Amino acid sequence: CVMKTDRAKLNSQIHELIKQHAAKADAIITEETRLDELGVDSSDLMEIIFRLEEEYGVEISVEGLAGRETLGDIVDYAFKMITA
Repeated sequence: CVMKTDRAKLNSQIHELIKQHAAKADAIITEETRLDELGVDSSDLMEIIFRLEEEYGVEISVEGLAGRETLGDIVDYAFKMITA
């Protein structure tokens, strides 16, 4: 069963997941915030993607994440994959 979502809800979910993995817990995170500024590395990102795949019952290509550096980039990509 594929669960659908809207972009705002997905943004909120990814924001929370990133906060859990961020080395800088008190950082202000916006869509323009670069993940590397937060100390979120590729293994953290893999965990975030895995959680989204489980929740939405979809496969999200890790290769498609290449070059995506901000929260907004990740939200756009995940939203596209989930709603495809």
